[in-house]
Amino acid sequence: MDGVQFGRWFQARRHKCGFASQRVLVGRVTSDPALQGLAISEDFLARLEAGLLVHPFRGRVRQRVLALAELLCKTPRELNAYLHAAELSELDAGEATRIALLRQRFQVQHHQRALLLPPRPARLVGRETLVAQLVGLLRQMHSGLCVVTGMPGVGKSALAAEVVYVLASDQPGRLRTFSDGIMAFPCTGYRGKSGLLALLDDIMSVFDPHPSQRSSDRGKKPETSYSHEAMPDDSDLTKAMNRVRLMLANSSLLILLDDLDAQFPLQQAMGALLGQSQQALSPYVGDENGRAHRVVLATSRSLFSPAIVNQHVRVEPLEAEIALDYFVSFIQCSLNAEDVVAAREIVAAVGYLPLAIEMASSVAMMGMPLPLLAHRLAENPLIATLDTGHDLHDRLGQAFAPLNAAMHRRYALLAASGILSFGLESAAALCVVPVHSSETCAENELHLFEKNQDVAAQSQVHLADVAFDLAYFARHSLVDQGSPAPTVSMPVAQKVDRPAHASTYFHFHPILRAYASRHLCQLKPEDIEMASGNLQTFAYAYIERYAGESRPLMHERDVLWAVFLRTVQDGCSAHIVQFAQGLAPISCRLHGIENGKYLFQSAIQASQSLRDRYHERIFLWCLGRLYCQRGDFALASQTWLEALDIPPSRKFPVQAWLPLLGLAHLAHLHHDEETAEKYIEQYVHYCLEDNDVLRSASLYALLARYARLQGHKDAAYLYVDKGMSMLPPLDFAAVASPVHEVDAWIRLELARVTNDFAASQEYTESAATYLEQEEDYYFLADLLLDQAYFAQSQAQYADMHRLVNRVVQASTYIEMPHLLQCGMQLLQSTAEARLTVKGLSHAQF
Repeated sequence: MDGVQFGRWFQARRHKCGFASQRVLVGRVTSDPALQGLAISEDFLARLEAGLLVHPFRGRVRQRVLALAELLCKTPRELNAYLHAAELSELDAGEATRIALLRQRFQVQHHQRALLLPPRPARLVGRETLVAQLVGLLRQMHSGLCVVTGMPGVGKSALAAEVVYVLASDQPGRLRTFSDGIMAFPCTGYRGKSGLLALLDDIMSVFDPHPSQRSSDRGKKPETSYSHEAMPDDSDLTKAMNRVRLMLANSSLLILLDDLDAQFPLQQAMGALLGQSQQALSPYVGDENGRAHRVVLATSRSLFSPAIVNQHVRVEPLEAEIALDYFVSFIQCSLNAEDVVAAREIVAAVGYLPLAIEMASSVAMMGMPLPLLAHRLAENPLIATLDTGHDLHDRLGQAFAPLNAAMHRRYALLAASGILSFGLESAAALCVVPVHSSETCAENELHLFEKNQDVAAQSQVHLADVAFDLAYFARHSLVDQGSPAPTVSMPVAQKVDRPAHASTYFHFHPILRAYASRHLCQLKPEDIEMASGNLQTFAYAYIERYAGESRPLMHERDVLWAVFLRTVQDGCSAHIVQFAQGLAPISCRLHGIENGKYLFQSAIQASQSLRDRYHERIFLWCLGRLYCQRGDFALASQTWLEALDIPPSRKFPVQAWLPLLGLAHLAHLHHDEETAEKYIEQYVHYCLEDNDVLRSASLYALLARYARLQGHKDAAYLYVDKGMSMLPPLDFAAVASPVHEVDAWIRLELARVTNDFAASQEYTESAATYLEQEEDYYFLADLLLDQAYFAQSQAQYADMHRLVNRVVQASTYIEMPHLLQCGMQLLQSTAEARLTVKGLSHAQF
């Protein structure tokens, strides 16, 4: 490189370091005591950049060029590049000492920059997985933006602070990835262009400790989060962005932007912080290309445009047990059994939110008894004594600030319902409230949800409006969007008739609902009453349309349960019976067995008041089944016998004799297959009397099962033959029908009777698919456990183990301790047999 080439290179380097002119650089030289005596003038710089000085440099020129490296180099890598370009390779003792001191200063600066961190959280519980996930992501990313979102008070800032401390404490790893530092900038209240200018000024104050080089009017911070400052001049903003871009050029940095507001211009900020378009950069490590790492980690209540976000991590409230431990850790005293129950209720009432838990613990430490505090929080999670400093209220107020008046009204209507989980259609029903401009308009809106109207016929425009608002709420962490209920991981033939928006489900956090109920727009009583009526008529139509279908019912479970409770309060027996029939398929998943018991007990009382003995029997059957699923066999037997004692006022449909099926199942669970056969034979009699051929055929499969378990294979084969003879010819080209399902059950027993294990596995899968589709998890587990016993008898231990694992999986959706215990005992009893099977590897288990 000759003198002219070096001059051009030097000029480009000066610009990259933020010195817009030779005069600015000379001003910086004269302000540095270590450089003042070198006579570096504008004339010298002009001759140097023009290539008029003899190259390679010697004497005083060489000394001046070497000294300028202190201002134009910020890292060892930049220093090496500078020395190479200036051809300053053979250093004397004094020069070598100067370069060594400069390198030492770089190392000290690296260490100091790593300490520009937020306060480390004193306690961070339940976030170990998230911390490890974020640390891994940030180490892998080469350039880009990672955003951490979550509702106010969930611990986003604490999580981010812990992450940067973990990264900073690993000095060798930090120097490999973020060698120029890890820096955190609080951004609370930064909005619009003025907020961006304030952030840029914060960054420049770190990289340029000489404020004289910055515009005096640049980057004034907002006085408050809600201030409306004059819009900064675009030219000032452009200059600030360009200056920051030059300052950060070729720097390997991790920058934390904490508590970004929804109205912060993040896309513009990324242009300055990352230096080039997101699309031009690979978001992951590319050290072989020699590129600098520069990553931005941001925390916010709001999710920004996916076009600029490379990674998104959402922070949820704590898990129940972790939240309890967190609360107790603040109390620092032993709790009796009553206090432990109250503590669980306290953390549940505040939705397991870390900030609210901390506030509740401070109230408890002041002497309030935990049971009393639990009672108060159950009534209102935002009692004044909980938030004496208004910290949580202020954060919630900022979260709701972006909403316009119409959104406030819609959110308030949803909150006023008291329902924490809902689907899109029920939300649309709640939000149909007329604009009080005319009586006609009100009447038109009121009749939008008639009882006999098809749910899918709701106004698509209104539905789209509600969907837009809910999506906006979810984007700003005001509602959670998720799945209504888990399903077992098995291949399932999907039903055709399902809710139009079955994949869209929303959850209210109790803190947000409480705040909205008290601090958003005041609703008129008639509006709340109309919304409640709309919800009730929606629920009636929904129950009627999806009667007997678990998946759609689970989708609107909380809404339907809330309407049922109101129906019970209203005391209309006919509606109670109707609702109980509709909710029966999900009775074991109504947030606890007590709710399921209340459902059927209310329906039994309503049936008795209507003198409806048939439905009284049906609901007693359902209640007994609920007891049986929970392992309370004595109550189940008592309930089913009580049902059979109800005298018929007329000839009952065959379903009224279902308690016989339950009693047979109880006898089977107690290994009394002979008694089980007798009950099933009685049930077959009533089915044949009612000419229910298909049900009778399925019962013969059950009789074959009980005969087989007693060792009566001939009798079992006869039962199978009789059941198959009752079925009509199958059209195997047709879509699966109830006849196909019964045929699969019978052929399953035939395969077991003939010891055809492969065929039994095939038909077990067919039956399991049907039960999983119906979400009948109890009989699904019973089927799989019975096949596991058959696998054991066939010495198919690996298949037996897999089947029991599926029983365990099914038991996670409803409580069925007896079947779970039987599965565990089966594994234990065959442990020795598994080890003696020749060629069977441990990996199969």
